Parts: sequence; structure tokens; C-alpha cells
Amino acid sequence: MLNLLKEGTTSLSSIQIAEAQERLGATISTSGSVDRTAVSLTAATPNLRPSLDILADVIRNPAFSPSELERLRQQQLASIASEMTQPNIIARRVGETIGRLEYPATHGTVFYGWPGGPVPLPRTWNRL
Repeated sequence: MLNLLKEGTTSLSSIQIAEAQERLGATISTSGSVDRTAVSLTAATPNLRPSLDILADVIRNPAFSPSELERLRQQQLASIASEMTQPNIIARRVGETIGRLEYPATHGTVFYGWPGGPVPLPRTWNRL
């Protein structure tokens, strides 16, 4: 979802956001993990105020249009399908799952630090 923040707000399109960043020499970045989310701004001091206004709009008023949500969903499903063809990723996930199920005292029973928990089975992908 973080990727969608810069895809438009209720008052600015993604193109308008990109043009404003270019005009102001500003960069809005997003990142996140299982337990943190960050939205950052890099801007020149003279352009700080208008850059902060754009950042505030991006954070407070994301549009999350249905077409963009569906595009992101399809990308995520394609990524999962791609991962399921890579033996190293499958082995790592299966190993982690077994470790957590077999040794809860050392691995815990919660899949902390693992987005989405164990590997989803192909039949569950469309429920994402």
C-alpha cells in the first residue's frame, strides 16, 4: 500500500505530484516492514514549505483508487507466483515454517518479521 501513496491524492494526480517534486527539487520516499512505516522528504531549504505541503497531502489524503489497488494486487500475485518458481525462496519459507511449528520455544509461534506468515498456497492467492 505504501507504493500507492505517491499515486495520487484527493487533490493531486500522480503526475502532478511528480511534477511538483521535480519543480521543487524534492523527493518523497516510502518504505516499510512488518513493524514500521516511513515516509520521508528530501528538499532544498528554500523549497521546504511547499515540499512539506505536498508531503502532508500525500500522507493525509491518499486517493487509493480502485484501479490502482487492483493493479497493485495483480503485481503482488505475480510476485508470489514468481517466488513459487524459485527453489531457494521456497526452501527458506518452508524451513522457517517448520522451525516455527516444530520448535515454538525457540522460534515462537507468531510469524513475527514475516509479512503474511507462512507461504500461501496457490489456491489461496486469489483471496489476497
